[in-house]
Amino acid sequence: KYGDRAFNRLMRSFGLKRLFLHAASIAIPSADGWTEFEAPLAPELAAVLAALGLGAGRTESSMPLHTRRRAASDRPSARDPRSE
Repeated sequence: KYGDRAFNRLMRSFGLKRLFLHAASIAIPSADGWTEFEAPLAPELAAVLAALGLGAGRTESSMPLHTRRRAASDRPSARDPRSE
């Protein structure tokens, strides 16, 4: 999964059975400004963090997915790659 068999085995020993990919939030442009999506951490990924002693963070069971609209003037601070 990660290109390193020893690391893959190590992560499996902590319960990781898939790639650890997660976006806590993302904002995309919309007609009336920006729409932001926030997603909690999946329980199986939170369990891996707990097994590693890093804390569980926000999980699907503790926080629902939600969206928020923001005005165009209230853009996220990240650069727009299309403008580069």
